[in-house]
Amino acid sequence: MARTLITLKSLLDWRQPGGLVSAGGHAAVLIVGLAAFSTAQPFTPAQESAAVDVISEREFNELVKGDKKGEKKPEPALRVDRVAEIRKENDPGEAKKDVAAEPARAEPPKAEVKPEPKPLPESKPLPEPPRQVAALPPPPVRPPELKPVVRPPEPKPQPEEPPDEKAEIPTPPKRPDPKPEPRPEPKKEDLAKLLEQKQLEEKRREDEKRREEAKAAEEQRKAEEKRKADEKKRAEEKALADRKAREEREKREKDAAEAKRLEDSIRQRLLTSREAPSSTGATGAQVSRQASLGAENATGRRLSPSERSQLIGLLTEQMNRCLSIPPGAIPRSKPIVALTLARDGSITTGPTLMNPRNEPGYMPYAEANMRALRNCAPFRIPERFLAMYDDWKTLNIGFDPSEMQ
Repeated sequence: MARTLITLKSLLDWRQPGGLVSAGGHAAVLIVGLAAFSTAQPFTPAQESAAVDVISEREFNELVKGDKKGEKKPEPALRVDRVAEIRKENDPGEAKKDVAAEPARAEPPKAEVKPEPKPLPESKPLPEPPRQVAALPPPPVRPPELKPVVRPPEPKPQPEEPPDEKAEIPTPPKRPDPKPEPRPEPKKEDLAKLLEQKQLEEKRREDEKRREEAKAAEEQRKAEEKRKADEKKRAEEKALADRKAREEREKREKDAAEAKRLEDSIRQRLLTSREAPSSTGATGAQVSRQASLGAENATGRRLSPSERSQLIGLLTEQMNRCLSIPPGAIPRSKPIVALTLARDGSITTGPTLMNPRNEPGYMPYAEANMRALRNCAPFRIPERFLAMYDDWKTLNIGFDPSEMQ
């Protein structure tokens, strides 16, 4: 202890102020440090991040939407560990001494809560009749103030039975049927007007009925006329078709008969012809056995003299239908006419008179035959001659006046 005091004296010696200055400096630093730490702000605690899921309105509705077919569960009751004490506040009264309070009445047992029945399937609501609500029990009557008297404990009161929920439904009183008010008797003027309106209505109906009947009759008449016109048109078309068919059949028969007559006429001419053929062939010491080279435009098939005469006879026979010889124009000489024909029988060149003469009646006779050739063209050429067209396309036809006598 003494040593400590000596040490302190040495430190507090004014002749050696270094220790005092050092101690004061340390004390000042310590005080400033304590003041700085006391005023420093506390660190802000780090906030924990919480995960947040963002959902749409539709997803939220799907989450909170219930199931119509699900079962309805009763709401859970709160858990009770012990029964609370029932305290009864007594009237302070006017007694000078404290009196024991009456024992508290036991609380009537609670009725058991039955689970709610399952919801029935939805049905159309029926109009409910007015229901009579059972009257509520009257409030408990407060007992009158009594002098504090010691009484024995009262017996426990029996719990009152709850009123029947199913109250009788009163039937609504029947309303008396309203009596019909007596109608005032119509006046004579009103009766006359009603009668006139009824007559006008009947007349209008009759007019409409007559118009409808007339319209129906008109439509029926038009339909009948149209049917008759259609039948007449069909009959005319059928008659026209029959007439065309008959004309075509008659034409075919006539053409066939004419062709047969022409063939018979040509055959008869060939048999009774007294003229010698125009060419009998070249003469020599012996007949040539080798065929000639032939022309460039020649065909392999040529008309024979008889076939040529037959073709000319067919053309002459067809021409005679258009021939009209003037009276007295019958010459002695035979005019020869040249012409060129197409495959279809039409005349492409001519006819041209090859031997004109000054003989009386000769020129009128020749001109009548040439005019008949032009008027009757085109001529009908049999198919068997079409293969030899190059041989008969240019013809010289002689018209013998003796055949006209």
